[in-house]
Amino acid sequence: GTTSSDMRSCVDAHVVATANLLAAVAQAAPGARLIQLGSAAEYGQAVEAPLRVHEDVAPAPRGAYAVSKLASTLLAVRHGPALGLECLALRVFNLIGPDMVPGTIVPNVMRMLADPARRPADPVELGRIDVYRDFVHVDDVVAAIICAARVPTVENGTIINIASGEAVMVRELVRRLLDAAGHHGAISEVATGTRRSVGVTWQCADISRARELLGWVPGKSLAQAVTEVVSAHGHTA
Repeated sequence: GTTSSDMRSCVDAHVVATANLLAAVAQAAPGARLIQLGSAAEYGQAVEAPLRVHEDVAPAPRGAYAVSKLASTLLAVRHGPALGLECLALRVFNLIGPDMVPGTIVPNVMRMLADPARRPADPVELGRIDVYRDFVHVDDVVAAIICAARVPTVENGTIINIASGEAVMVRELVRRLLDAAGHHGAISEVATGTRRSVGVTWQCADISRARELLGWVPGKSLAQAVTEVVSAHGHTA
């Protein structure tokens, strides 16, 4: 996949890749279960605070990334069964955990702190972070994928939210990361932010379907995730 905002890149990485994968799996392993990993970006601003977004809510994606991810999910859950596959889509919300590659807010912040020229009191310049997101630990996402692979039966074409079920302001998360890393500089929202979810100020998932169909619930708190992230970058939380 890609986090690019370029439509052609997103279509190639998400839509074309998914179509090719569906065709290849249908030929190589007829009747196999294929688990598509979708994104919370597919919802866009589907609901307003303080509501949690359920899988039956109509998506309202914004931008190339979100539109292409929704297209890839729909390819899997609507076209996959027609090819004889058993397809599920796990709609994953904002990942957090150690060793993430740059491209999203958590690894981007940690990369800034890794600059040897940065002093603990230096300001951290970011884009707009007065928005709410639902962060889920990568280990919990892996556990959800395993549950989806092992569950005996589930309706073909089902979409399932994978998230913590709680929303946190991104600015608060960044502050917690900075404090845990011993960095006490101010946060300045002056940089150019990501275009992946422009205009989306609130996202929080209803995770009841994951619990009911997969027997899955998140096991790691945001506090645990923050500790692991800063520790992985050589800081002591």
